[in-house]
Amino acid sequence: MTFSFTALLIPSIHFFEQCAKYYPLVLPMQCGSDLGDKMLNAFSDALSQYCHAILIGCDCPSLTVDDLQEVLTTLQSDQHAVIAPAEDGGYVLVMGQICNFLV
Repeated sequence: MTFSFTALLIPSIHFFEQCAKYYPLVLPMQCGSDLGDKMLNAFSDALSQYCHAILIGCDCPSLTVDDLQEVLTTLQSDQHAVIAPAEDGGYVLVMGQICNFLV
């Protein structure tokens, strides 16, 4: 199984390039003029190939394995979107399904 991973607004991509050597990752070029455009394009690209997409911030040390498991469980339920709040008022994770994201 290959995972598509788009790195958004990170100071160095070297960490993800190292991961791609050991794990089946694809690191596509990001496109868009701001973070919102880049996220929309990453979601659109992922949802053109898969039924679900999860965007995770690179600066989210508070996100735990249990949090990710809960999101993955939610993918199998009737929920169509998940947004995990960040401590600073933003968000660290966004999950969407094709059935409602592209509408």
